[in-house]
Amino acid sequence: MLIYFNGDSNTEGTELDNPSEQGFAGKLAKKFNAQHINQAIAGASNDKIFRTTEEYLQECKTKNQFPDLIIIGWTEWIREDWFINGEYHSLNSFGLRNPETVDQARFKQWEEYQAYNLQFSYHLSKYFSTRIHNLHLELEHLNIPHLFFSATRPFSWNEELFREDPRYGPVYQLEWNNCYFRPYDPRGTMIFWAEDNNYKEITPGWNHYNESAQEGWANLLHKHINEYKII
Repeated sequence: MLIYFNGDSNTEGTELDNPSEQGFAGKLAKKFNAQHINQAIAGASNDKIFRTTEEYLQECKTKNQFPDLIIIGWTEWIREDWFINGEYHSLNSFGLRNPETVDQARFKQWEEYQAYNLQFSYHLSKYFSTRIHNLHLELEHLNIPHLFFSATRPFSWNEELFREDPRYGPVYQLEWNNCYFRPYDPRGTMIFWAEDNNYKEITPGWNHYNESAQEGWANLLHKHINEYKII
């Protein structure tokens, strides 16, 4: 059995001493006695997750060899990819891995805009809801079992913004056939779940949780996969 993982730092296992062993991806693979591929990388945008997943799927189609299960943890809606010096770089609120490669004035403008613009984040949430759902439908078409989850933010709305303008209400709830873990639960993301269950961050404020949290998240996804007979 082979499981393919993708996502951001939460799926990569950033800050753990041994991510492949201590991260939830490795732990979940062991529960299925499976081998696994983990293409998650810290700071990844959803665009990067889409791009690398589609490249992987294209290789699978060429070889006619597909994984037995795909698990993807989607990240912040506001993150972007910029093509710089021959390759893509993902931007997030913590900056770039190689900040010297980007136009600092442009980056500062982007950072300030995405940090305080609730409408912008709301519309991105709606956009990615549709885009991720399309991937879900594609994987169903290919008969590839899969489970998505939100690592950081759910498909929800900002109540303050909604009070100001009723047009910014809840996003339309799509049918995921149980292949998205708690997509419309405001506290259903990996980091909110860890916070609500009093797990410890490795570095306070960075939203990366310890091995106990990783084990707990692996158990939660394992239970969901079995309960809904995803594989």
